[in-house]
Amino acid sequence: MPPKKKRRAPAVKAGIARQHLIDNFATLPSAGEDILNGHVWFLYTEHDRVISHILTALKDVVPEDPSSYRYQVQKPCKTLEKFRHLTGGTEFVKFVALCCEVFTPAGPVPSISAESAPSTSVEPAPSTSTEPIPSMSTEPELSSLAGSAPSTSAGPGPFEPASPTADQPLASPRPRKLSLRKGFSSPRRERIKRRLDFVSKGKAEMQKKYLMKLKEMKAKQTETVKRLNQVIKRKDATIQNLKLKDDSVHQDLIATKSELAVLKRKHRRLKLYRQCKRASTPTPVDEDVARLHCELHSKDAVIRHLENRILLLKETIEELQCRTPGPLQKEGKTFPPETRMFVYDAIVNHMPTRSVPTLLSKFAQRSGLKMDSVPHRTTVEMMARELGVVADQQAAELLMTNVNVTLGFDSTTQEGVHINSVHITTKDGCNVIAIDQLAGGTAEDYARHIDDSVKRLAEVYAAIHVKAEYEACRKQMIANIVNTMTDRAAVNHATIVRVCEMWGKPLNELNCHLHPLDTIASATRSALRGLESGKGKLFGSDCIAANVVLQMNKFRYKDGKGDPRGFTNFLDHEGLPRGLIPRYRGNRLHILFHMWQICGAPRSLCPLPTDRNCLVWRPSDINFGRF
Repeated sequence: MPPKKKRRAPAVKAGIARQHLIDNFATLPSAGEDILNGHVWFLYTEHDRVISHILTALKDVVPEDPSSYRYQVQKPCKTLEKFRHLTGGTEFVKFVALCCEVFTPAGPVPSISAESAPSTSVEPAPSTSTEPIPSMSTEPELSSLAGSAPSTSAGPGPFEPASPTADQPLASPRPRKLSLRKGFSSPRRERIKRRLDFVSKGKAEMQKKYLMKLKEMKAKQTETVKRLNQVIKRKDATIQNLKLKDDSVHQDLIATKSELAVLKRKHRRLKLYRQCKRASTPTPVDEDVARLHCELHSKDAVIRHLENRILLLKETIEELQCRTPGPLQKEGKTFPPETRMFVYDAIVNHMPTRSVPTLLSKFAQRSGLKMDSVPHRTTVEMMARELGVVADQQAAELLMTNVNVTLGFDSTTQEGVHINSVHITTKDGCNVIAIDQLAGGTAEDYARHIDDSVKRLAEVYAAIHVKAEYEACRKQMIANIVNTMTDRAAVNHATIVRVCEMWGKPLNELNCHLHPLDTIASATRSALRGLESGKGKLFGSDCIAANVVLQMNKFRYKDGKGDPRGFTNFLDHEGLPRGLIPRYRGNRLHILFHMWQICGAPRSLCPLPTDRNCLVWRPSDINFGRF
């Protein structure tokens, strides 16, 4: 893969530091003149902080090899990074002072003959550069590794000028330029070479040591794998032997059980034969006594039943005597069945619970009935909850008494609300166990909803049946659910997988691979496309009728509110009722048949004018055909 091109940064206004470099150090000095840190920093900023480009630019000014002073270029460049954000005048003064310092590519060596120079060490001239002087404490080690090398004593020689101290003022702000003889290298370069040799030798030894360690580790790993394979073989052999022993013991157990069953049958037959032998022949007196005892028991049962009926009738008489006239009167703290049925009818017809008490009182007043109290809104809501409890009880009884139950679920989104329904199907019918609003449409939401619905049914069943336990009811319900029936959506499959994990049992996953409405809609579109005499002007690749449905969906059959102004203005202008195309939520096939009923049968609609705010559609361009 070729390297990616470096994206250039957008041009921005130069800061005070960069502007200072552009104004004072944009022009490099000629050969023989001193190079300042400002020139190096200017090249560093102009060449996108690439050191190799700076060395190429300094090649014409500095006669030495560029690779020999790469380190000296990196040092001031790192110092420049500290001044990326100048926050005060003191820092800017310090930055200007550093720009005026002389840049030294390498340690200079004076041109001195071998006879007059007792040592090749040269002390560099003092300067205010921020470059640190390398420590001399490692010289003995480096000299021992590099062999014979020039002496680099710390103090000046007898014939060399003493370096100025901190108390003495400098004679000149710039050091005296020294030229090196051809063929000689500076002491600094020699020290760097010795250090590089030391580092390279250390790296080679370290690499050799790590290679040896790697080899040893691989050998150990091979031995470990070999030992583990041997252990596995021994374990497999042991398992095979145990299986053979287990099979023999199992066969013996089966034979013993069969013998025990035969012996039990013989014992039972002998016991019955003994009882028959002991029984004597019944006398006629005994037969009469037995018959009379049976008649007596039957008469006692009839008497108890009649006594129970008498008690019930007495209670009914007492209730009728205590009850005041009027079907809507309250019985103690309980409302009569008539009142409850009125509340149920109101709830089934989608009446708000806050309006039920008022409507009930007005209804009793108009009918001439007397009511001592009207159920409060909270009581109405509790009555509505009773319907849910009764429905849960019916679903729980159905799930507990049937096996091979099929579980199904489906969800839809209406007006921004996501609703999921869970139902169970038996060989006799189908029953819905939950219809709730969910936070989302993920597999986790559906699985939790299904599990919570089954738990709620188990709680209701355990609360109604005293001897039933919640955990036993839940396990029995889960055991009776064997199949699932959903469509081929990926989220439904993921939901079933999660339900199987939560319940700890596999379920037979059944899918409906083809929806009948899709088949009918496909055949309808094919028939309409064959009957079309011309091409329409609507966007879409389907038949004209399907394209009309698609365009109508964009502004007519979504969850939005209101109609486009151009559409309503056109209906008003043509004298058509605004409810000609009523809002309808359903399958596109339903809408297609509805549009055919409006536009296919009556051909009296006028062509629509071209308007940006309404759908451009001319019924004369459409040949719906006959269905």
